Amino acid sequence: MRERLELQRQQQLEEVLAFLDENFEIDDHRLRALIQRRRGTGLSSDQINRLDSIKVTDDLEETLREDCCSICLDPFDANMTIRKLA
Repeated sequence: MRERLELQRQQQLEEVLAFLDENFEIDDHRLRALIQRRRGTGLSSDQINRLDSIKVTDDLEETLREDCCSICLDPFDANMTIRKLA
């Protein structure tokens, strides 16, 4: 639960920074640097494809009931194939 709240807080910060960057001229070099640092390049498709995949079974779905995807925050459903990030 705590991790989910932290992720939501990070996403909200990303949205605010994106809004500021798109809608205002930002003269403050510290804020501009923060915005640029927050925009990572992410993983390439090849790197993503090399991550381990897991098929969510009915038993695993029960175990993951309180968890969600770290990227989109959707719950895990049976028969999904998910990537293991760590």
